[in-house]
Amino acid sequence: MPDQKAGSVLRRLRKILALAERGERHERETARAHLEHLLQHHGLSIEDVIAEDEGEAQLCTFQVDGPLEARLLRQVIAMVTNSIGVRQFRRGRSRKHLAYMLTRAQYAQATFVFGITRQALERELDVTFKAFVQVHDLFPQEDPPGQAQMSTPEQAAELVRLYARMGTMDKTPLPKAIAGPESPPS
Repeated sequence: MPDQKAGSVLRRLRKILALAERGERHERETARAHLEHLLQHHGLSIEDVIAEDEGEAQLCTFQVDGPLEARLLRQVIAMVTNSIGVRQFRRGRSRKHLAYMLTRAQYAQATFVFGITRQALERELDVTFKAFVQVHDLFPQEDPPGQAQMSTPEQAAELVRLYARMGTMDKTPLPKAIAGPESPPS
């Protein structure tokens, strides 16, 4: 009986994995999060889910949004295949669709890891952008600072991350290209 239950769980996880690989963007993200939760709950890994379906390598396509995501995907593929020299293919002249020769297990692992790291990179870039704006004073100078508001623990943690990131940045000198408005005579 336990084997039957384990088989049922694995079949369900495979269906969620298929949705995480092939669904629409929001479906994929939701399925990945659900899959990650269920894997932890059952004490399984992605390898357990796809162990019996390794197969031969085939051309597997991924969609990326921009050159930074393409670079991230290449790193994920290198990690999953344990090789730097994996050949990348494009569909036509599209820069959004990249393909690699992968086994089903490698494709599942790459899809899973790419989804998680893509979101993590987006969060890190957001913090880095905010830190860059603060370090370079890229905001209006006329507005007086607002009253300090009590922040939630999440907001406080984000501020700590922001200040830490700001501490690693060098300020680029930004000379004024035009003179500002003259102040009225007193």
